[in-house]
Amino acid sequence: MSESIKLDLEHDRMKSLWLSQRDVMELCMGKQELSITILRLWLTYLNRLSINVGKNDLYGFIDPCFIQSQHDPTNAEAYIQNKLSDDKKECYLAPYHNKQNNVVFLCSLERKPDKNIIHIVDSALDGYHKLQGVQKKKPTWIYPICQRQPESYESGYYIMIHTLNIVSAGIINLWMKVFGNPEPFQEDELVNVRQRCASLILDFIQGV
Repeated sequence: MSESIKLDLEHDRMKSLWLSQRDVMELCMGKQELSITILRLWLTYLNRLSINVGKNDLYGFIDPCFIQSQHDPTNAEAYIQNKLSDDKKECYLAPYHNKQNNVVFLCSLERKPDKNIIHIVDSALDGYHKLQGVQKKKPTWIYPICQRQPESYESGYYIMIHTLNIVSAGIINLWMKVFGNPEPFQEDELVNVRQRCASLILDFIQGV
């Protein structure tokens, strides 16, 4: 593998990313905070999974780069609105449930979302509904009890496991089917998502 390779994101045909050796090493070691590049790539894995289990009509995927609190709010809102208009899915990760007007926020550190993130998402949904000629109240933010990470570096892995469980279960509103347990994930569950992501990277490399 060269120092970095360019990969096209299958879940978002208009975007690509550069995967570096450092990103891969962090994933392989399993004891460092994952880069946002790995999380973006993970969405392509989830996209493939949703197709394989016949749930492709349910799930759309929002690039995590556009929900960071430091991101330009105007561009972030426009990106989310375009995704909603173009994809027309039932449930979006990171997440918006289109029919029930809910935003489900998961945090393995038990933190509430940044005010900027709330503003970006709320404004994007409001703009989208206006474009569709629909009047809706602001979305309800839901905070399910979810597994709490014991180590500071595990956030990315917990995101991967949570989203994997959602897509595998095929849920868009029955959140307690996969949430409600505050106990940490087992080590084999972290290894599982790490191996799945590593296999995806190998698929990309072999195709380069």
